[in-house]
Amino acid sequence: MRQGKMRVEMHVHTCFSPDSFMSLQQLADACSRKQIDCVAITDHNTISGAVAFQRHFTAVRTIIGEEISTSEGEIIGYFLQQEIKPGQSVAATIAAIKEQGGLVCVPHPFDRHRSGVLKPAALMNYLDQIDLIERYNSRNLNQAANRQAECFAEQYGKISTVGADAHWHQELGRCQVLMDDFQHAADFLVGLAAAQTVTAALPWWRNVLYSGARLIKRAVMPSLCPNCSACTGSRHSLQQQSKTNFSH
Repeated sequence: MRQGKMRVEMHVHTCFSPDSFMSLQQLADACSRKQIDCVAITDHNTISGAVAFQRHFTAVRTIIGEEISTSEGEIIGYFLQQEIKPGQSVAATIAAIKEQGGLVCVPHPFDRHRSGVLKPAALMNYLDQIDLIERYNSRNLNQAANRQAECFAEQYGKISTVGADAHWHQELGRCQVLMDDFQHAADFLVGLAAAQTVTAALPWWRNVLYSGARLIKRAVMPSLCPNCSACTGSRHSLQQQSKTNFSH
């Protein structure tokens, strides 16, 4: 923490997401190098990476999050205790987040180049239950989508946030929230409303490369992502848990 403010990364994917190239060790090293105090890990449809990072890398505060695929598009849950099953309705997903005392965020709400954007009707229908709007996302190809999200948040009086949507460790630091320290979700929400932000778009060529990320990852991830003890241990635990569940 510098000058009384925490540097928080709000939208990060690790190698536990099928389209991310960032190991937990790489994330920890980048946070140290770039003086990031807190990271919200929002892997696709899992909290396993966030839980593992929180367990193994205590020098960085972790917000356990999940970018959840609902039947009508993606929603991020922050401050989660349990993983939320994908494919449910928006109502059921929001309820599952709220039951845990978590916060509901709509990421990249107006980027129509993405297939996972929350449908406009769902955004309006559940607006009163949404805590946060991501008003800036570094991966938005069209900056008009970011401007529209910012105007939307202002129009409806929603607290907003920004996210690098980082899938590579080099992308960390493009979008940060500078805010007061917090103890829990309610504190965080109050602090976020008064926070300062840093934003920067991702170069277009990285977005082009990202479009084939899943295929590229299968081919090159073994050499790019070192098998750090956090990843290896966590994946082993998940495998053992799966075997135990199957046996019962």
